[in-house]
Amino acid sequence: MTALPVVQPVAQGFSQRREKRLRRLGLPIEPKGHRNAVTVAEDVVAVPADGRLHDNHPGTPEAQPERRDVATHCLPDRELPPKVRDHSRRVTIQPHPGAPIDMAHVLGNARRIASAQADYVDGIYLGEVVRSVHRGQRTASPRRAGRPSFAVNPELVELFAGTGGAALGLHRAGWGHLACVEREPAAAATLRAAGIPAVEADARDVDFAAFRGRAALLWASPPCQPGSTAGQRHGAADDRDGWPVTLAAIDACRPTWFLAENVLGWSYHLDLCGGGHAACPACHLEGVTAELARRFPFTGQWRLDAADFGVPQRRRRLILWAGPLPLDPDGPAASHAHPEAAAAQGLRPWLTMGEAIGDTLHRGTCDRRACYPCDEEHGRACSEPWRLDRPAPTVTTAEEKGTRANAVADWSFNGGPDRASDAAFLVAGIRRIDLGEGLRLQGLPPDWPLQGTVSQRYTQVGNAVPPALAEAAGRLVLAAHRAWTALQAAGVDGAELAQALRRRRVAVPGRVAA
Repeated sequence: MTALPVVQPVAQGFSQRREKRLRRLGLPIEPKGHRNAVTVAEDVVAVPADGRLHDNHPGTPEAQPERRDVATHCLPDRELPPKVRDHSRRVTIQPHPGAPIDMAHVLGNARRIASAQADYVDGIYLGEVVRSVHRGQRTASPRRAGRPSFAVNPELVELFAGTGGAALGLHRAGWGHLACVEREPAAAATLRAAGIPAVEADARDVDFAAFRGRAALLWASPPCQPGSTAGQRHGAADDRDGWPVTLAAIDACRPTWFLAENVLGWSYHLDLCGGGHAACPACHLEGVTAELARRFPFTGQWRLDAADFGVPQRRRRLILWAGPLPLDPDGPAASHAHPEAAAAQGLRPWLTMGEAIGDTLHRGTCDRRACYPCDEEHGRACSEPWRLDRPAPTVTTAEEKGTRANAVADWSFNGGPDRASDAAFLVAGIRRIDLGEGLRLQGLPPDWPLQGTVSQRYTQVGNAVPPALAEAAGRLVLAAHRAWTALQAAGVDGAELAQALRRRRVAVPGRVAA
């Protein structure tokens, strides 16, 4: 990667003293308006899509980490006055790309250094600003003109909020909620009982224009049935299709960012669909993605497994994102991995079903729930206790029915085992997991205030977004949003910045919010 260029000052209107300072530093004087913040952004946005800061990445054996000054743009120390050198040492990037930098320090001291070098301002790197946003970041002081203030968390609107799993995760990520729209009365009652601002209504009947200018993010978890095997995968031909109302909500409230969560079935084409078929989920999703691209500078998709973020179940989901800055194509950085690979990757091993519910998933609880005998007449009941040492299969809305294994099916799993209750049967002969176990496998608090009938509660648990999954996506978008706020405060033109980012093929790295 080439050295980062110097941000040149404008000469018109400068005092003679400042002009002499420019010449002493060896900086050419250019006409006013020759370089602006966008030109600077094109030259210095410096986080490649692969997440590497520079060619000799610290992870490679031949790495030779280099120092890079945020505000002095690689000018050697000997070329700077002593006062400037002292300031620049306090705002350098550490050799490891994951090292956090305080944004207030960057935005404040970088401007002072720029002033000491004759007022070249707006020398803000996308990479440095984004990396400076990390867990526990202090709020930037609002007293200085030109600095963004994050004293108030940015806010969002959520569609198809369900039981509040996504809301809890986004809250943990640092987002505030304006409203969570949910039409099912029992789920809306759960949201209210949990203290979440619920709007009990069909999303098609909500005037989202009321949130224009207030919602920085719109999150949606549209019904999965049009894209799932259980729902027959009828795509746009299904009356339950929630993508049209989601796009309408985007048009009405015009959020800065968009996130949506759904099943992977939306990304698979029907056999012989031929492309462009309304009843094909993947064809329909391609149309939705195209519509997002018309509304946002950057869009993308992530395929994420909740187990990689500390959820004790395998739950693979499709996440759509859109916004003014490009995000890591691989999504937020994982915190967990398969036990055999975790140590090599510097991650924690997956949480297991035993760690989550091992205290209740045993034969000692059969006095309060249905269990099958552990014998050959009942197939594989109790035959695989080792399943406690791995994440559970996906928690589904069918957990109320229990395991697929039964006498009618000759104790087979009809394509499974693929639901959490199947694993409970294999571990201890238990017919179905209970609601508390389902909550813990989803990563929700076991005392989450579920409302409604038993059937409605099981549906809420099965449909829930694991909070840890929503939190990981929300943290990455929040980090990018704060960087975007900082760039706007610096006067960067969004459209021209987007063009520069596309030319440089850079993205906000997924590990920035880890």
